[in-house]
Amino acid sequence: MSKKEEEEQIRVNPGYVLGQLSRAFVTSQEHEDTKVRVRASKRIADWIQVFEGMLSGALKIGSRTPLPSTPAWATLKVLKGGFASGELLAGGELQDHERERLSQLPSRYRAAERAALNSHYLTDDGLSELRQMLASGCYRVNLPEEGALMVVAWLIAHGRAAEARVVLDEIGPFMGRLRFYPAPHEKALAVCSDVYLQDVGRTVQDLRSIKPGLQSQRLREAIQIWTPLYDRAASLFVETMKDGWPCQQYPEGWRERATELLNEYRRQREEHRGCGKPERTGENFQILRTGLDKCIEKPAELTGREVGTVRKVLRDIEKKRGLPGSERCQRVREAQTEQARRATSYEIAQVLIGRLEKLPQEEPLAADSDVLVPIFPDEAEHFRLDAGLAIPETVGARLLRSMAAPVQVLVDRHLITSADTLARVIPQLSSQAYAGSIEDADLRRLYGEIYKAFRRRRSLLLLNLESQVRFNELPWIRALSQVCDARRGSEQARQTLVEIVVLAITGFPERILPNKLLQELRSLADAAGLSLPIVDELAADIFMGDFSEKFLQAAQKAAELLEGTLYERYYGIPYGRIRKIDDARPTRYGPRTSEKFARLCGEMAGTSEGGPRSVARNGQIIEQEQIITTHNLAVLFAAFGLRSVLGERMEELPGRCFQWICHRQRHKTDSWRARLRIIKNSAYAWRQMVFFLSVMPPESVEKFLSWADKHLHKQPSEFQVRFSPAVDGLASADRKSPGREQIEHGQSSSCRFLGWTTGRHWLLPAAELEVSPSAPGPGSESKKPWWQVW
Repeated sequence: MSKKEEEEQIRVNPGYVLGQLSRAFVTSQEHEDTKVRVRASKRIADWIQVFEGMLSGALKIGSRTPLPSTPAWATLKVLKGGFASGELLAGGELQDHERERLSQLPSRYRAAERAALNSHYLTDDGLSELRQMLASGCYRVNLPEEGALMVVAWLIAHGRAAEARVVLDEIGPFMGRLRFYPAPHEKALAVCSDVYLQDVGRTVQDLRSIKPGLQSQRLREAIQIWTPLYDRAASLFVETMKDGWPCQQYPEGWRERATELLNEYRRQREEHRGCGKPERTGENFQILRTGLDKCIEKPAELTGREVGTVRKVLRDIEKKRGLPGSERCQRVREAQTEQARRATSYEIAQVLIGRLEKLPQEEPLAADSDVLVPIFPDEAEHFRLDAGLAIPETVGARLLRSMAAPVQVLVDRHLITSADTLARVIPQLSSQAYAGSIEDADLRRLYGEIYKAFRRRRSLLLLNLESQVRFNELPWIRALSQVCDARRGSEQARQTLVEIVVLAITGFPERILPNKLLQELRSLADAAGLSLPIVDELAADIFMGDFSEKFLQAAQKAAELLEGTLYERYYGIPYGRIRKIDDARPTRYGPRTSEKFARLCGEMAGTSEGGPRSVARNGQIIEQEQIITTHNLAVLFAAFGLRSVLGERMEELPGRCFQWICHRQRHKTDSWRARLRIIKNSAYAWRQMVFFLSVMPPESVEKFLSWADKHLHKQPSEFQVRFSPAVDGLASADRKSPGREQIEHGQSSSCRFLGWTTGRHWLLPAAELEVSPSAPGPGSESKKPWWQVW
């Protein structure tokens, strides 16, 4: 690369890092939770490491190899935004299992601890130990590196010493820093098709985060401590009644009992300070205590006003629930006592924590687990609860996040609530399909565990069209390429791929497929032997104006499916022109790009070529790319015939998108950033809706438009006025091609619904402040986004 080209490369501005550092510092000083402050302090150290690395050149942020002399396959600690901290996760301090194993080695091995452990596992005894773990499944692979020497052990045992030697040559320079061996475990790995959101240990942490509720504590204190004293005070005044007036007579021993009540109140108040009502001036209890005190000391000095006040309090009590001792008052107090005896969420959480701590913390809950059964007698005695008390749903629902079940069940039970959450659990399912190409059962299990560990890696911030590290770039996985039988696993991978796509589309039709999920689809497509141009959602703040060749390929696939349809007419897409583009050429960064496709996206976005760069302008161009390519929907529908696969379920998808948009647009927020994000996501849901309509029969579109008009008229009138141009624009496109004037923001009776704009969005309420997340607003145009060249 020439010096000029190197100077033109985009580099990441450290301002973003300083912003994260500032926020972490504020949290570490001001947050009320000690644990949160401690975590924030750790983040400060991480961000300082990033900042110093950027300034010194020790970190090349934006590169797939941000650490010099460190290969791309090494798992890095990655912070928010994709910033590598410079720490290798397989390095650092020794873990407990490493110390235990090291203590069993001869003393001569303890000079360089991690090198000694790696060397041990390459001895005959160490290789035998690895093979035993491999056969039994009694190990855990938390990072991809931790499976490397197990693969070496398998290769050597199966006469593939040459492949093993290649792996060792690549990982050899890091033997003293990284652990390439797994953690032994007493329980064998379970291989099943069920998935879960989090392990038992994480659920225990969630339950520990439940704190004693102040409101429930105050309520219980009021019922159990202050209410009995309040009733006793009222009863004492009832004893003084004569001719309907209190303080007229004082039975024998009355003053002693009144004095005892006031003394007990003072003692209780020293211990119980949660409920403030007893001390509140003007409250009935405070009035009665003041009256008692004066009746004890100087009853003759009571004024008529003071006696009248006490009389009014007693009348109010009688009217509200009856005087103490009455049947009506007794019923009320019994109900309140029963309410105070009810277990709080905090108390139930303590019971569940005790149950869960007896289980393996790294595993999910079995489907037949009895952790949600009612309170046992011994638990009731220990936690002072009622035996047989059922676990309330509000607390028990947290345990369901650890339950292992088919992924469809988790979606149906609303435990998986978004496509992003779905992407988190899918590696548990796709790992089995990806490993299906391996015949040996032990190696297949290891392969799947390494795959799941690899998918837990956080993505790096990348510039210059670089791509994330792929699974087969791991040296120990690449060494198994000759072992994998592509034909064996291709059908299973294809079946899993279709299952995941259908699940994502039917579960969350209003959401675009997130990048994490697209990584899984791309990986499964490779395993199935399919060449699909699956494209990621690009970040507007680091967009460089170029699109790699697969974006053009995806657009041309969409043209084959959608040319002449409602989708093409509504968005005004020249699919005929797109079909003819054939200009993909290599760039100085390496990947092939299409200049004509990028120019078309800018043209459709209405942005001037060579104009000032901004996040909003980038967002407009990226949105047009997503419109043209349908953000993978056309590619997937065409590849797998999803219209037929979905069958009758297809009919409900447009309506669900429209309902979601109407519901989301009614969300109230004072944050202009959140408001604009709602509009953007609603526009993306609208695009999904238009696509679904476009692959359905024409009569379905007419039926939908009639239903949508009725549904819109059920919404608040203000929203109807704002949103009706979008519905009218779709109806117009169903009849003819929309004119260019319909793209203008609310200038005509119908318009095209887009999410990004450099001005005020037509969907914002008239009184709402005009602000853009890309351009901080009038008077602040000079503020540069963090991604710009520095």
